[in-house]
Amino acid sequence: MKISLEWLSDYVDLPKGLEVSQLMHDLTMATVEVEGAEIFGPGLQHVVCAEITSIQAIEGKANAKLTTCSTGKKSYQVICGADNIEVGMKVALALPGAKIRPYGEQDEKVVELVNVGGIESQAVICAASEIGLEAIFPTTSKRSVIDLRPLRAELGEELSKLLRWTDTVLEIDNKSLTNRPDLWGHYGIARELSAIYNTPLKPLCQAKTRSSVPVTSSNRRIVGTLDEKNCRRFAAVSISGVDDSPAPLWMKSRLARIGQRTINFYADITNYVMFAVGQPCHAYDANRVSLPLSVRLGQEGETVKLLDDSVYQFDPGVLAIADRTGAIAAAGVMGGADSEIRDTTTEVILEMANFDPVTVRRGAKKLGLRTDASSRFEKNIDTQRIDAGLDLFLDLVKEIQPGVSLNSLEDVHVQDTSSQEISVDLDFLLARLGKEISVSEIETRLRSIGFQVKTEKAAHTERFTVVPPSWRSTGDVSQRFDMIEEVARLHGYDEFRFSSLPIQLDGRPKNPPLSLERRIREILAFSCGMNEVISYPWVKDKFLEAAGYAVQNCLKLAGAPAPDQACLQPSMLPNLLESILVNLRYFPTFKIFEVGTVFPKIAYAERTDPREKLPLQEKHLGGVFVGNEADVLFREARGVIERIKRTAHLESLELISDVKVLEPWADRSGVLEIQAAGKKVGQLAVLSNRVKRLTGIRRGAVVYFELNLDLLNGLPSRDNQYHSVPEYPVVDIDLSLVFGNDTSWDRIKTVAIGSHSLIDEVLFVDQYRGQDIPQGKKSVTLRLRLLSRERTLKSEEANEVGSLVSKKLMDECQAHVRAS
Repeated sequence: MKISLEWLSDYVDLPKGLEVSQLMHDLTMATVEVEGAEIFGPGLQHVVCAEITSIQAIEGKANAKLTTCSTGKKSYQVICGADNIEVGMKVALALPGAKIRPYGEQDEKVVELVNVGGIESQAVICAASEIGLEAIFPTTSKRSVIDLRPLRAELGEELSKLLRWTDTVLEIDNKSLTNRPDLWGHYGIARELSAIYNTPLKPLCQAKTRSSVPVTSSNRRIVGTLDEKNCRRFAAVSISGVDDSPAPLWMKSRLARIGQRTINFYADITNYVMFAVGQPCHAYDANRVSLPLSVRLGQEGETVKLLDDSVYQFDPGVLAIADRTGAIAAAGVMGGADSEIRDTTTEVILEMANFDPVTVRRGAKKLGLRTDASSRFEKNIDTQRIDAGLDLFLDLVKEIQPGVSLNSLEDVHVQDTSSQEISVDLDFLLARLGKEISVSEIETRLRSIGFQVKTEKAAHTERFTVVPPSWRSTGDVSQRFDMIEEVARLHGYDEFRFSSLPIQLDGRPKNPPLSLERRIREILAFSCGMNEVISYPWVKDKFLEAAGYAVQNCLKLAGAPAPDQACLQPSMLPNLLESILVNLRYFPTFKIFEVGTVFPKIAYAERTDPREKLPLQEKHLGGVFVGNEADVLFREARGVIERIKRTAHLESLELISDVKVLEPWADRSGVLEIQAAGKKVGQLAVLSNRVKRLTGIRRGAVVYFELNLDLLNGLPSRDNQYHSVPEYPVVDIDLSLVFGNDTSWDRIKTVAIGSHSLIDEVLFVDQYRGQDIPQGKKSVTLRLRLLSRERTLKSEEANEVGSLVSKKLMDECQAHVRAS
């Protein structure tokens, strides 16, 4: 979205001397992301208003004429090929030093004196496209230059001054506006800047015209039946005495600077209102509609020609505005071509409504149209926005065209946007903000953006009762947590001192299945010379059926990427068949594999939350060997599986020749079942001729194996860790002490190992109950393994450690020495 600073000046006075870069930073930090700024004015330097005083034909140049142009102080000789020039015409003259983009060229060129066939041309008479003014001066001819006579320009006047083309336009990132429908217009941005810089917000307009417009009489209704679910408010105004005079230059200039082209007065003023307050509106030629206007869903087979001159098919998913004859516009998206304003229009119906955002978005998607209006309605703007829009529209109409008659106004409220009262404690805010902010500042900041705030004493704190304005009550601000952001951004994120969070980096948790999967993939890629491929989990029907799986038995996607790719793969083979077919175009022999998720049947199971059932999923490995001799490929594939067992340290992985159930893709001439711990985990087989024929594999042999990785278990030895061999000898001391039966080994070990730094390990040796051991007691023999990393221990040191441990165990575990 583009925001003009000159336009904003109507609503808020920014601090004097404020740099654009600082404004961009402040607005980004507090409200929305400003992506850049475009400066207008420099592009029109040395372009002035001049009058053509003479025109002469050039011999041998059918399309070129020699003209004399006067700026009031100086005359210039110019060769021009335009088809609309005439003596007395005021034109935009680019003097030497000006930069223009000649018709048909991409790069700018600097105007300078040129000699054409011996005739000197001292300047350039500009077309709108050459100086970037197509939006203000639209033309259907490629050979037309700008006619400035309607603007009553003074000779020699700079075009940038005449067109008010001195401005800076901010480029706002639309994604940062998604949850802020109040900011989709200049007035909403002005309100934010008013709060940021603590400067007054000016009124949008005088709002004096609407009260004088008569209410529609019952015998000539403007508004008919409304779909109350999808239309929350609908206002319409009847205007007569309309002429074909254009919008004023200042309005066209503002619209052009934000990228909106000029159309006609009523199209321009409706666009101006939308970009000012964020409320879309539309004007109809009253003589081309059959009142009243209604809002309903489209009907099957209904077609409407819209303003882009394309005919669209409506259905119940598209919200329509209709008159007595049928649909005439796509509500919230685009108006209809048959009812648009023309040069002959004498009476206008203005429509300003509020539509359900989901319905508008759905309709725009069905029609394949995204417009400035639909973008705003989709964000769920408030119904009260219509009041601001009507006030501005009617004031502007009477100011610019005072001769028009505002005949009647009908405003139907179905459901107005309501504001929810939010209660939040000061302690709640400050605890989450991490900074002391005064009650008065919080009140002032919130009121500056339209919030109603009431403060009262609560237990040990202050309590704010906050009512957001309607423009923030459409899902943006609804709970006390939202108030944290409002206070923080208005106080200034830059004002919060950075404090780093305490981070403790521990070793990653062990994930044996993931580690095993990675190890197997490394074996296949690095040791077995296979290439890994990756595909999506959905599969084309033809490869699914070729692999021997029925489409009706497969789990399907609700929103399939293509009509023939709705099924999720029940095996890794169907997608690998497509990979085989692609690779055979380039290589006669190759080995590929893929690890992925399969959905073996239409079944659902609880995974993490018993309240949620998800499709049954398994992690599988598929391996493909393609070549000329099936027996060679089969032995190679068998060797790969045996290597996996040996190198990946699996508990068990066996190849069994007694195959009872044949997979649908396997050929019985060469097949082995893969088992782990006596359970089937996969199959290795030559691909059957049927599969090859249906896939389109016309030459060579294919051997395929598939493994269910979820059923494989790695040996516990995979968790072993390496410890270096001690440089100095280890000294073992055995101690036998009597403990109570309720004293656990863990307790004994913990006390013993913490008794001295020389104790490297405490080992359990034996436990005895019986003769010479009192009832309720047990004799435990433990071994202290002593180690020094610096020297050889002496026996005296070892005995000293043994005595210390015995004493510790006696004191802390109530142990005693066994009687002999």
